[in-house]
Amino acid sequence: MAYSLSAIIARSSVLQQQAQIVPIVKVGQDLVMVPVTSEVLNLINNGVEKPSRLLPQHFEYYFSSMAEWMMRISEKGPIAYVEAEFHGGTGDQAVVVWRNQKILMSVRAIGAINKALGLLGVKAKVPRLADSSDVYAGDEFETVGLNRHRSTEEW
Repeated sequence: MAYSLSAIIARSSVLQQQAQIVPIVKVGQDLVMVPVTSEVLNLINNGVEKPSRLLPQHFEYYFSSMAEWMMRISEKGPIAYVEAEFHGGTGDQAVVVWRNQKILMSVRAIGAINKALGLLGVKAKVPRLADSSDVYAGDEFETVGLNRHRSTEEW
């Protein structure tokens, strides 16, 4: 089963003023998310159809205009851009996290979204012990509900 996500995530207090510009969706632990669709890219990029990419190149939709937008907002608190693409059990994640107009983390790796959510203050669910040897600990991704939909457009 495929999974695809491109989103900007932050505390609601960080993104509340942006609700007039871009659609905002509530997720768990007082976080909100901006699903990065082509419409949102157009809003953030001020109608520029082919914005210049900002290095590093490990992102599909992270452009310089989005980086500048996130950098400005990061004065209010940490903000993350996340990408995930999985199909048939294989895939990848990429994240960049800004705080105080500086990049805290920019990486492409499995588990990167959990690390970014941790920098935003997300606490994973407490592990549940089962009768068997299986121990399930909901990670940060599941804790905030990013597994509710399979694609960015569904948000």
